[in-house]
Amino acid sequence: MNKPIKVKTLLTNEIEFEEFQRIWVCDDKRNIEIIGIKNKIDSSNKIKRIDKDTYRYLPTNEIRHYNRNTTRKDCEANLKKTFHKIRKIINYNFSGSNNELHITLTYEEPMYEPSNLSKDFKKFWDKMKYRYKNLQYLRVAEPNASGSWHLHVLIKSVKSLYLFIPYEFIRECWGRGNIKVVRIKNVDRMSTYFFPSFKETASKKAREKAERLKYYPKGLNIYRASKGMYVPKFMDKTIGETCRLVDDCKQKHSSISDIIGTDEYGNEILLNQIFKQQYIRDKNSINQVSEPELSGNGKEVDE
Repeated sequence: MNKPIKVKTLLTNEIEFEEFQRIWVCDDKRNIEIIGIKNKIDSSNKIKRIDKDTYRYLPTNEIRHYNRNTTRKDCEANLKKTFHKIRKIINYNFSGSNNELHITLTYEEPMYEPSNLSKDFKKFWDKMKYRYKNLQYLRVAEPNASGSWHLHVLIKSVKSLYLFIPYEFIRECWGRGNIKVVRIKNVDRMSTYFFPSFKETASKKAREKAERLKYYPKGLNIYRASKGMYVPKFMDKTIGETCRLVDDCKQKHSSISDIIGTDEYGNEILLNQIFKQQYIRDKNSINQVSEPELSGNGKEVDE
């Protein structure tokens, strides 16, 4: 089998959906991401091992690397995928309404053992939901500049249009240090709050968060979402469904990647093409997005 040796990516708006055999769409109400592949490969096995370090991802013919790193600092791409997912969850489930709060939970003494975060949060949430039963949450773990950890908790009421929880009650439930409570007024800003970036054009906060990636141990559950909190994911869509979905949206990004391989004579051949597009939905139409059918049994989701 021909082995891809490189990927050529070109920014272009000249993409016709009809040329691609399969299209996946992820809609988080604010952003619509589209991925399409020209040559659909049907296989029950999605990967084929090449050697100890690499494998072929059969649906697209891409060569990928096994994740054998010992720290998550070395897995920057995987971390970014997680933060992308957090951003999508916030975009879909929060709207900046009066029934939403952002709570920051800090420790009285520096806490350098992230393995304790889930246990501490469970104790906190058990006390909270005993009194406030109709809440959903998204919990995100984050280190500060020194490597000491704290928790961000985004909560919303599913029964009331207005949510008020006394500061002292929240602090008592936490019992490990100080807290901060604010309303979620700007969802766009909130959804990018956790995202790190090494780009020079990125904000100072984003660059600071990128420097802290070294503190994330492999296997840490960076976030946890309660049942009922929808996690946007890529789904198969027809060409017609995709066109209708982005009809009134503004295009933000569009690119096409050629997966290049070599034949037995060393000549380059095109094995596949992958296109990626991102659209932004008009703010006036966000609340008109229909709710999806929640799949599975509604268990909490970890990452």
